[in-house]
Amino acid sequence: MKMNRIQRYNRGFTLIELLVVLAISMVLMGLVLYPVTQSFKMTRSAQAMVESQDAARFAMEQISRDLGEAMDIVEYDNAQPLQIPVLQSNSTVQYLDVPNAKIDFVLPKMIAHCNNPDHPVDATDPTRYPRDFERGDEAQPSCPVCGSTDVEIRPKLPLEPDTKVVRYFLGLMYNNPRPDDPTGPDFGWLSPWGNHVEAGKGNQVVLYRIEFDPSDKTIFGADKVAAAAKLKEILEDPKFFYSTDPDSSSEPFWQVWARKARIVGVGKYEDLVEGVANSSGDWVSLTPCVMFNYKKMDNDDFAGTYSSDQSYEYPDGIPSVYQAEYGYWMPDDYDVSVYRYTYDSNSSPTVINEYAMNLGSGSANVVIEKRVYDAVARTWSSPATTFDITQYLTDLADGKIEPGTISSGCEMAFTIDTERGRVNFAITPPTPDNYESISDLVPAGINTRYKDAYALDRGTARRYERLSTFDADSSNYLEYATIVPGSERVVGPDMMPSSDHGPVAYQRVPFALGEPGFNQYKIDYDKGYMYFSSIYDQALPEGYGKIRVDYKVRFNRDGDVVRGDYRTRAAVVVHLQMKMYDPESAKPYSVDLTNTIKVRNALR
Repeated sequence: MKMNRIQRYNRGFTLIELLVVLAISMVLMGLVLYPVTQSFKMTRSAQAMVESQDAARFAMEQISRDLGEAMDIVEYDNAQPLQIPVLQSNSTVQYLDVPNAKIDFVLPKMIAHCNNPDHPVDATDPTRYPRDFERGDEAQPSCPVCGSTDVEIRPKLPLEPDTKVVRYFLGLMYNNPRPDDPTGPDFGWLSPWGNHVEAGKGNQVVLYRIEFDPSDKTIFGADKVAAAAKLKEILEDPKFFYSTDPDSSSEPFWQVWARKARIVGVGKYEDLVEGVANSSGDWVSLTPCVMFNYKKMDNDDFAGTYSSDQSYEYPDGIPSVYQAEYGYWMPDDYDVSVYRYTYDSNSSPTVINEYAMNLGSGSANVVIEKRVYDAVARTWSSPATTFDITQYLTDLADGKIEPGTISSGCEMAFTIDTERGRVNFAITPPTPDNYESISDLVPAGINTRYKDAYALDRGTARRYERLSTFDADSSNYLEYATIVPGSERVVGPDMMPSSDHGPVAYQRVPFALGEPGFNQYKIDYDKGYMYFSSIYDQALPEGYGKIRVDYKVRFNRDGDVVRGDYRTRAAVVVHLQMKMYDPESAKPYSVDLTNTIKVRNALR
């Protein structure tokens, strides 16, 4: 009886009880562990986002600093987009274009300055010496004279461009075209969102920075460097990062590039291109997540280089030069127009004359075309050429503007300085045949006309002559031109009675100061008249040569509006979308940054 009672108390759990306990335990463990695992996932996601933000900020800061200090942006004559190899579904490699994913520029030359107070004073160039390291290197060089590590890196003054080129570009993390290790990464871009991101499994695109000498034969090859006529030809290769050609030491170029370039940003879990695949699963295009574009300016109102000029009796003078906000324009990617308005009694424009540049479409030459807008009829007239810029610049380079280069009916003429971003309305007018200057004035003729006028009325007699540009009977007559104040240069025989009447430069006298004296003149800039002394016994010397007058003319008027559209290398728009991937889920986390960087030291 006692043994049965003991056996009854020592019996185990039933199977149902164990199952119930296990079920309850699993529920409780799920309730406890689920928030923990979710918190781990959220932590990893947050870490990926933080890394993406940090990498984006670091990359943008470094790019902005470099470009802000650049002295020259290298632009190519036959620009080809960067190319990146991709691995297609049939295991073949194909190169796809990645536009605007590379930029080359030149920084100012730098020097290292030793701040050691005990630096030997008798050393040659004791405190300054050329740097021999790349910008961004953590290990600063010590002074080669005294060995001090207190070295400061400074720009060389005055600023001058460095001999090295800085390049930012997108490229594969593993750029080996022929991997020797069969277990290593396959050559070509492998999209990391197709599998979990693990070291050696993907071959994503990252952002690189490299500073190099264009004459370095180890990265371009001796034959290419020797054959290149200019820097741009060396830097144009769109596949430079994957070249298998060997250098002089039998090291392939791709390996030299990979060794010298360094990744900007994190690199390990990022990918900086987005691919578009066709129905067969092959990649057909790549869109870069980092792009370098030159700033596009639309309807930029150009400002006159001065608002008043007291020097030549034109306090409200019309500027002959108008300045854009930016210079350093891209060739063949700009338009400049001058607008001239006619208003009615209610100050509403009734007619708009537009003088616009035509960069060669339909014509081999760059010309200025005029068209008129009738505000009442709301119609534009057909464009008509009023000035041939190309022909004018050709004549100017030859040293003489031929009659007919600028027609007498020309209403607008200007030239463009794309480097400085300026519109110049000061134009050298044509020189008539057999003239030494634009206007050759004959003293004998001026004296004769003065004597004839003096015989009729002594009080109104003047020694004057109209310049040839404003004479309707002259071969270089320009109906709508006026002289640019201060542009004239007058040289004639010395008027002083005791001189040998050799050529001297005459000086201008303002109208308000009375009559000009010996070797002086007055000039009417608007009508082209030149006046000399009206005193009877101060005749111009005869028989000692002509009075030679050179000057510039302009066609712009007060109220003209100058506008332009252009792309400028003086401001680079950097768009950076840093895409970081969660190592577990391969989910991308993107951070977008855009910055317009002004190239402050651009050579202009």
